[in-house]
Amino acid sequence: MTGIKGDFNNNNEIDIGDSSKVAYAVADKVELTVEEADFNNDGKLDVGDAAMIAWYLIGKIPTL
Repeated sequence: MTGIKGDFNNNNEIDIGDSSKVAYAVADKVELTVEEADFNNDGKLDVGDAAMIAWYLIGKIPTL
């Protein structure tokens, strides 16, 4: 991961690809840790974390 919180595809921005990568991690297709991708702070990696990135992208939440 780069210095931008939530930038998992390393393109220096938060985009739908980052949400997708978290969803892939939930499906055990890629490796992400709970510490780097638990955006809803429930102590686990789940679809809610991917949704948090999507909500950020559409302006529903101000930060990740």
